[in-house]
Amino acid sequence: HLERNGIERRRNPRKMTAAKVRAAADSYATGRSLVDVAAEFDVCDRTLRREFELAGIPTRPGRGYGSPRIRR
Repeated sequence: HLERNGIERRRNPRKMTAAKVRAAADSYATGRSLVDVAAEFDVCDRTLRREFELAGIPTRPGRGYGSPRIRR
């Protein structure tokens, strides 16, 4: 409805720049957990996982892989 009426929608800015994603990937590649790296870059672990997915950076399975996902 907004677009049809000519109202511009707010954009959700990315939380991390491409350079920060690369730096986070380097840190993650040393064996640190996704949660630890996310805290270092002041983002949620889900945000970091999404940024890695967008950048084509593979992630390791989390603890409890294969068990039902627990929402916080």
